[in-house]
Amino acid sequence: ETVDGDTGTAYAWLAFGGFEPELPQLRPSEFAPRKMRDWFIASTDTAVRTGMKEAAEVFERACAPSNATRAGEFDIEIFTAVARAWVALAPEKAVPTLAQAITANLGAALYRESVADLLAAQNTPVAQAAAVAALKSLPLKSQEKLSFTLASATFSAETLLAAIESGVVSPRVLQRVGVNNRLKSSKPSNWETRVAKLTKTLAPANEQLEKLVEQRRVAYQPAKTKLAEGAALFTKNCAACHSIDGLGGNVGPQLNGIGSRGLERLCEDILDPNRNVDGAFRTTLLVLKDGEVTSGLFRREEGEVVVLAESTGKEINVAKKDIAERRQSDTSLMPENFGELLSADEFNHLMAYLLAKKAQP
Repeated sequence: ETVDGDTGTAYAWLAFGGFEPELPQLRPSEFAPRKMRDWFIASTDTAVRTGMKEAAEVFERACAPSNATRAGEFDIEIFTAVARAWVALAPEKAVPTLAQAITANLGAALYRESVADLLAAQNTPVAQAAAVAALKSLPLKSQEKLSFTLASATFSAETLLAAIESGVVSPRVLQRVGVNNRLKSSKPSNWETRVAKLTKTLAPANEQLEKLVEQRRVAYQPAKTKLAEGAALFTKNCAACHSIDGLGGNVGPQLNGIGSRGLERLCEDILDPNRNVDGAFRTTLLVLKDGEVTSGLFRREEGEVVVLAESTGKEINVAKKDIAERRQSDTSLMPENFGELLSADEFNHLMAYLLAKKAQP
């Protein structure tokens, strides 16, 4: 036992050696970690090149979703190489298993990003659907990386553009030069006209919101949060529109398993809700014949009445005969001022509550 007698505010490194007899627990590895990683990756490549199908079961155990549910449990380079080898040797089992992990939102964001990037290059409906599901739940920088892979082949570039056109993915990914250059090479059908249409009304990125998202992400300290206060904040600010575990409103999407999206994506969704707006939850604008404009989330049509929902959850009835124009906005019904409504501490409590609501394997 060693006790540092310095009671000041500084710290020092304390080192000990020369134990007699030698302690085997302290003997350093004869292999450098970088070299071991290279060997693992080389072995997966060798297995694929030689068609060693008997290795597929080993690779499956190393990268199936139940074995990589938290960040830090795996080396991402080794994991990616192992998953790629599994897909190459046993695609009939590997692709649907990995795709299921993505569509069920299982595993840490880093795990889902790596798997989705691998599936994006697989020309099967199951793999392409999983890549779109990942785009829908990952933070923007991960979306941009995955979009780069999707844009690299004609079949997957079509998947990317179709997902953006349907409102599942934000067109912001098309602002990346690398994505556009890949689309230029892969040439999906009528891509230039489609990209121009999708980005025509796209507002430039809001730098202030981007800074706020990053500040709140960096400032998050789970050890100082209180789940009970987070639950109360959810009830007060979110439950009018969203539900968790069957409790709350149904104006916006239900949030069971929302914690699997990870801290960064949740910060984006709450502080910059217009960054990733699902087409099913975009605001509908009704211009009335008297010049008044009414907006809300489209709920249904009942005979001669159009029913919208406000951000408070209250429904609005508008007579069809009074409507001069009806169009869909690119924005979300969710307000953009949560950065002002919630203090930093309150935001952290809410994040802790939402992050605890993870998808269950």
